Amino acid sequence: MHYETGFLLLCSILVSVLGSSSFHTFPFLATCSREAEEKSCTDQGEMLANDDNTLELKPGPEMENPMELVINRNGKLSVNQEALQVLSEIDRPVVVVAVAGPARTGKSYLLNRLAGRKKGFQLGSTVQSHTKGIWMWCLRHPTNPDHELVLLDTEGFGDPEKGDDDNDHSIFTLGILLSSMFVYNSVGNIDQNSLKDLHFVTKLAQWIQKDTQTNGSSTSDFITFFPEFVWILRDLTLDLVIYGKPVTADQYLEHVLRLKKYTNEKAKKFNDLRRCIREYFPSRNCFGLVTPTMASNLKRLEELQDHEMDPLFVKQFADFSSYVYNTAKAKDVDGTYNVTGRVLGNLVDTYVQALNHGQRLCVESAVERLADIENSAAVEKAVTYYTSHMNSSPVTSLEELFKQNTEHFNKSLEIFLKHSMMDRNHTYYLKLFRALKEKYEDLRHNIETESEKRCTSVLKELESIVKERLTSGYYIKPGGYGDFTADVEDTVKKYNARVEGEVLASKVLDIFLQQINSYSKNIQRADTLLQQAEVKERLKEQQEESKEKARREREVEEKEKMKQKEEAIRMLEEKNEEITQGMTKRAQDIINRKKQEQEDYEKEGSKKDWERMKWEIENYEHHQEEQRKSYFETFKKLLQWVFSWFY
Repeated sequence: MHYETGFLLLCSILVSVLGSSSFHTFPFLATCSREAEEKSCTDQGEMLANDDNTLELKPGPEMENPMELVINRNGKLSVNQEALQVLSEIDRPVVVVAVAGPARTGKSYLLNRLAGRKKGFQLGSTVQSHTKGIWMWCLRHPTNPDHELVLLDTEGFGDPEKGDDDNDHSIFTLGILLSSMFVYNSVGNIDQNSLKDLHFVTKLAQWIQKDTQTNGSSTSDFITFFPEFVWILRDLTLDLVIYGKPVTADQYLEHVLRLKKYTNEKAKKFNDLRRCIREYFPSRNCFGLVTPTMASNLKRLEELQDHEMDPLFVKQFADFSSYVYNTAKAKDVDGTYNVTGRVLGNLVDTYVQALNHGQRLCVESAVERLADIENSAAVEKAVTYYTSHMNSSPVTSLEELFKQNTEHFNKSLEIFLKHSMMDRNHTYYLKLFRALKEKYEDLRHNIETESEKRCTSVLKELESIVKERLTSGYYIKPGGYGDFTADVEDTVKKYNARVEGEVLASKVLDIFLQQINSYSKNIQRADTLLQQAEVKERLKEQQEESKEKARREREVEEKEKMKQKEEAIRMLEEKNEEITQGMTKRAQDIINRKKQEQEDYEKEGSKKDWERMKWEIENYEHHQEEQRKSYFETFKKLLQWVFSWFY
């Protein structure tokens, strides 16, 4: 007790000394122990602090201030295209934190403070609700530089000026589906009224379905794409004590969510709500925040420095912000593919369109649409890379061409694998391979055409002496065949020297030698001095050398194809391992959480719920096994197809 009091006093003194620059300077200090976590706390604080020693998070692209993402006008939702453009520029995974709750409960202030800013999302100090639709703020993630932090401020529900439950349902549902951490903000302790405000949860199954094949979805289906749930209790004045013993906020939440013995329909509905929260959000936490300052200061809350606030609030919020920064994960699709800003924008657009058409939000359909968009873009990126790099390094020999093709083909496949998602039918793999082959064939054709022009030009210049002497009959004489052979050898020697490394040098020379060979028969008949067999052998050697060069080129091509195939298979196997590990880990996590829920139901004496959960676990395990087998078979077919592609 003495330590806690002294600690809070220390926080207050630090804030007082630092003044206006102290806002959010020490979000981790409050959560560090005196010894074990002191160094960790200091390191994290330094990592987040800017040069002015504050924790103001850096804005994302063109996002000095929040902007409207989903527009809500007269109950009609639309997407702000400017916001989609901002999201499209974010090519990193996004951690999406959405805050929802009843109107006028301080959601915007919570987010501003989470962003380390005094101002940002608009605050309201009157009875009228300010936030409409959904607003977003893209910020550099404070602890993970490879991710972007996207904060979503959702319109408060229960606004009497609107009086439209369906519209509230739509906003609430979007907040759930778009976020990786969903923060529910309410005032005071959890009672029947605050639970009643969460009645939207019981109707999520009416608004959302996993796929188009089923009329409904089980809780297992929802868990795969629902976010982590965090309940924030604002202006908490009551001590967290149950049966005379102090409890944590998490323990308090679990106590509230225990099923109650019911004797009427109203009590049954509350139990239904408790089940939904427990089973839809197996990963859940709770934080309590006291009132930040005295009532007279609340209207100017965004102007207050930390030293003007309740030190306990400062500490509690530090605990909460630390939890968000270090625990909230990147938004993912299907448990394996991290969502980038661009993908998030497409998700928003897809879901809003479905809501406006009065359709249930089918997650599988939305993901398939996303996959088509992302995979098409991934193919385009890979092909663009291949084309630009193959064109940037002109080659004249086939060997160079084969090696460059192997290098840039493999890099292009790596780019595709990085940016693609859920190409389970190999549709886009096939498109990529065909596109790269087409580009390669076009490039090879162009190289060969230009090479043929250069080689033909050189040979035309060098063969002039032989052609002139053939025309004049110079070789039709005793010893003429020897002169003819010597001239041809000299021409070939000079030609090979000038066209060394040219792609079609051998082909052009073959044509020339075949033409010359037809003349040699007449010259042979006229020549009585030189032994015919010896000279004929010399010409044959020239032709054999040309064929040998072509054979070596084919060997190099086959060798490069083998390297290309082996590297492609290695990358595909690594990607497959990454996906299967992600699927296995996600499935095991869901099973473990369901088993824990099953145990809790048993402790509460709810046999019916225990049996239902047992069936769900068995059904889910069977489904995962079938999915694993299907994926394995599909991957085998992909490898077989890749093998056949290179032969």
